[in-house]
Amino acid sequence: MFQANLLYGTTFNNSADFEEIGLIAHSLIGTKHLRFYRYLADVDPETLSADLPCNCDEIEAVTIPPEDWNYADSIHWNGDITSAFNEEYVEARKHFQNPLYIRGKYIHYERLGDKIYVQYPFPKVLIIYEGEMLDEEGLPYLNDKEV
Repeated sequence: MFQANLLYGTTFNNSADFEEIGLIAHSLIGTKHLRFYRYLADVDPETLSADLPCNCDEIEAVTIPPEDWNYADSIHWNGDITSAFNEEYVEARKHFQNPLYIRGKYIHYERLGDKIYVQYPFPKVLIIYEGEMLDEEGLPYLNDKEV
């Protein structure tokens, strides 16, 4: 704020106005530092929605924890429950996975603003998303040249 006043003679009533203008300028410059994040969200059972983190740009995947198993089977009247045990057994023995490895069953969702809406009242959903790196104060990360 001091630098802008010194160079351009601009004044701001409060630092919130300056911060808002700075965030708009940063988004127009297009120098975002992005990375992938893993987020476990609680689903509201009444609205079937989950809040997204503030730095979420692009959602890569949304899953629910149990593995997808053969629940539609022509032999068993209630699905092949042994396939569920087999899927969980195999998943538990996977070692040295990428930290962003996503397990479980992919689900349908719709994103509206800063929320996602799902079809059923799942207790939790796992979200892998690409988001902007933030600093300690929750502002976009800037390197020395950008500052």
